[in-house]
Amino acid sequence: MSSLTTQQKSDIDKLWTDFWTGGITNPLTVIEQISFLMFARMLDVMETTGERKAERTKKPFKGRFKGKNDPRRWQHFKHVGAAGCSESFAMRCSPTSAISTGARRSASTCPTRSS
Repeated sequence: MSSLTTQQKSDIDKLWTDFWTGGITNPLTVIEQISFLMFARMLDVMETTGERKAERTKKPFKGRFKGKNDPRRWQHFKHVGAAGCSESFAMRCSPTSAISTGARRSASTCPTRSS
């Protein structure tokens, strides 16, 4: 028995459709891309939590990003269109990781979704 709600199933179907429309038809590649996007979002959530804790406790915080307005953060990245996704991670994060994760495959490999 599935524990997903109708809304969750609909969201997953839409995401699969977005990837399919963008030219990614291999299910393993779709799962890889979704996992990467989830990881990027979790990094930003952890960074925000650390920043808030540092503000509360007045202790210094050494984050992964260059401040709240770093374009690599999820809160900014999720608003980038498909054409900017490859450039965002391929050039700003690491050119070698972009090649290994397939970020240069197609500009449409990175659907934007607000969360």
